[in-house]
Amino acid sequence: GISQGLIFDNWTEEAFDYTQIDGTLAIGLDFGYVDPTSIMQSIIDEKNKRIYVFGEWYKNNVITQDIYEAIIKLGLQKSTIIADSARPEQIEELKRKGITKIKSCTKGKDSIVNGINKLLEYRIVVHPDCKHLIAELSNYCWDVDKNGNTLEKPIDDWCHCVDALRYSLQCLKTNKLKTMSKSALGL
Repeated sequence: GISQGLIFDNWTEEAFDYTQIDGTLAIGLDFGYVDPTSIMQSIIDEKNKRIYVFGEWYKNNVITQDIYEAIIKLGLQKSTIIADSARPEQIEELKRKGITKIKSCTKGKDSIVNGINKLLEYRIVVHPDCKHLIAELSNYCWDVDKNGNTLEKPIDDWCHCVDALRYSLQCLKTNKLKTMSKSALGL
């Protein structure tokens, strides 16, 4: 059955070859221990407003060394990885081990809802191999108050892959100033 108050209805499960997609490689890392640690890999096609999610790594009871080994095995050691800022010590440990392009995500007031809203701007295409993300997208719901009214905050469950995907959007350099050539300005 379909869960009440589902957050995401903008996704499909579809097989695709990510090497054939133009866009920005986006990698997000959500730390956990009792909760799973999740690494999500996607290509963001900004022009067509699509996110193609092609890889997930999802495990419980992992320490920094396990995450480091996963990053190496996935071939992501030279890629920008946006990680959960709640664990600065793990980010620093990974940097010291040679994962130099790992960065802390930026969080602020309402960052979860803002990140969800950003994800909702895209069509999300999920490769069938990403079974945990598919389960999360099928179950991640808005919370409700005691009267059954929907609140603008999600239930903190079914969200480890989603959180990593949310962080990965910060791989897009959307807040940078764009330079223009003098000829484009008529100079």
